[in-house]
Amino acid sequence: MLEWFLFKVNARSEYRITALCRQLDLRTFLPVVTKAQSASAPTLLFPGYLFIRVDPYSPRWRQVQHLDGVQALVRTAGEIRPVELSLILSLKRRLKPKATKVLQIPEPGQSIQLNYFGFEQIDAIFEEPCANERCRILINILGGERSLTVPIQAVV
Repeated sequence: MLEWFLFKVNARSEYRITALCRQLDLRTFLPVVTKAQSASAPTLLFPGYLFIRVDPYSPRWRQVQHLDGVQALVRTAGEIRPVELSLILSLKRRLKPKATKVLQIPEPGQSIQLNYFGFEQIDAIFEEPCANERCRILINILGGERSLTVPIQAVV
């Protein structure tokens, strides 16, 4: 029965092992994080680890364990245990690229509502956009006006 297992692999060989598994007709899952609107390369969520779907009672099991770059099977309390399918599906769902929406950047001086960690639904005034997808806002808190820099997504 095909089940997901987590394997420890050599550093920076995850993509090569994925290609080797594909040649063996095995499915793999390599969780990758990509930042929206970023030119940087995707980042591995678990560097040095690879999820492989294989039947532990098939000849493929031994082939996977002897692939160049595969160090070991990750065990739980010393025993071989498959990774729950719900965990794999949850990781895939969370890492799925979200549809990017066009942000309406407010005009300087416009009243806005802030939704940022401990500052949920606080009225503020938009001052100016900043670098790195951030903006400067002005809020009235603790008896005085304070200028904060927050992510642009926190401004509603």
